Amino acid sequence: MYFVLLSTVAGILLLVVFLLSPESGDTIRRSGNTLVSAAFLASCVLCLSMTISPNWIGRALGRHSRMHVRNEPGDSQRRFRGHHPDCVRFNDHRLSVGRRSLCPGCVGLMVGAIVAIALMAFCVIFVDDLSRGFSLALLVGGLCTVSFALFEASIRRRDGAVHLVANALMIVGFLLLVVAMMSVGGAVPGLIAVAFSYLWIDARIELSLWRHNQVCSECPQKCKMY
Repeated sequence: MYFVLLSTVAGILLLVVFLLSPESGDTIRRSGNTLVSAAFLASCVLCLSMTISPNWIGRALGRHSRMHVRNEPGDSQRRFRGHHPDCVRFNDHRLSVGRRSLCPGCVGLMVGAIVAIALMAFCVIFVDDLSRGFSLALLVGGLCTVSFALFEASIRRRDGAVHLVANALMIVGFLLLVVAMMSVGGAVPGLIAVAFSYLWIDARIELSLWRHNQVCSECPQKCKMY
């Protein structure tokens, strides 16, 4: 899968850029954090909007969803609950809260975006400098959380609560990566980390669609939502 390969290459590139960055002693506040922080916060707001309406960008651009409903005569009409087909094969892809069905992935992304916004605001206001060792720890932690989220998105059987936590950690992982790169290289490495976060989100979406496609392809019914 090309997106998994690209995601791996992106993570390696970030690590290489970090290790090759000179120890200039620049503080976060002096290294173009305003532009990077604004770009990251805007990305979090975009993420929040997509957790509420996942396909609004595609609709705005006039693109069709990659989900197709093909109900045959005699088949039950499929609907969506918690952003997933109302089918028993997708029960472990939803999180039940009372009488409501929620999408654990979207809820996790929403929680992660809110936490990331708060932490980025804290960094902008209160954090002036980070040691190189601490920045490296942030980088490694961010790469680990993103890797875990992508791995969790690819597995067949899952727990809704774990999926929620994995997606929340993914966004927080993006924050760790952006702060780490910004602390050692300034605006350009920070913006690269923000750009790579879009690649990793897309990889997560593609992995989810691939897994959903497998679920539908193995089902004897003909509705085939994916």
